[in-house]
Amino acid sequence: MNEKLLLTKRNEDAAATSKEIDATKRLLRVERQFLHRLPKLGAILFQVKTYLYTLGEVKAGGMGDELAQAIDGLVNGNAPDMVRYKGAVVWREAVKAYLRNRSMA
Repeated sequence: MNEKLLLTKRNEDAAATSKEIDATKRLLRVERQFLHRLPKLGAILFQVKTYLYTLGEVKAGGMGDELAQAIDGLVNGNAPDMVRYKGAVVWREAVKAYLRNRSMA
């Protein structure tokens, strides 16, 4: 996908409202990265393990507030352009409201 098309797609996505986002259908993707040195070769092996969690699982595990704070950190952190890159301009408010809601719906 070329850059112009990608930017157009992101602008169209940004036009969507948070009301259109169903947070119960959103997933959290987590990567765990490992570096291992192979003793005989001395080479370094880079390993990535990916996990997917529903936001309901995050809430049930008691981590809803922490994830909502991390989403706020996208805006307040040292890389504010990450909000646009992650598409958070579309989904962040709906997802934060869902995560901070004490009901398990």
